[in-house]
Amino acid sequence: MPFDGISGFPQPRFAWTAEFGRKLASWCLRSFEERPGQENFGRSEALARESIVVLDLLGDKLDGGRNWTKGRYRSKRKFCLVGAIRHIRATRQVRDEVYVYLGYAIKDLGYIGTGVHGRELPIVEFNDSKSSFTDIGKVIAIARERAQSVVDSYA
Repeated sequence: MPFDGISGFPQPRFAWTAEFGRKLASWCLRSFEERPGQENFGRSEALARESIVVLDLLGDKLDGGRNWTKGRYRSKRKFCLVGAIRHIRATRQVRDEVYVYLGYAIKDLGYIGTGVHGRELPIVEFNDSKSSFTDIGKVIAIARERAQSVVDSYA
């Protein structure tokens, strides 16, 4: 019987594929400091600068609450916080830490979410718990100030 490329593996093909996928995902999720051979000087500053750009675009996208919604990521031309960020990121190729800065800003306002699964859930809960855009605008402003303070610390 000719070698088919599968029967020679000591484990089933699915298990091998799953293991490869797990290893690839874990490598992709590692921070730049852990990856060998990559320069990481100014990484925090660059991520903070890009986060400022995305937060500015987020404020423009939500237009003072006129394009803000809750209960879903997108509704016609209206977006929630996460939906607007996803829409902005779809056109950009640069990494940012917007979710990190928004998470800290939400904690600064004293909101404690119940979500423990994933980084977006507390932001979604915060967005959906608000009846007006006032706190959403405050969170965006606080997040931008935090990112700006990181950039200023490198100056």
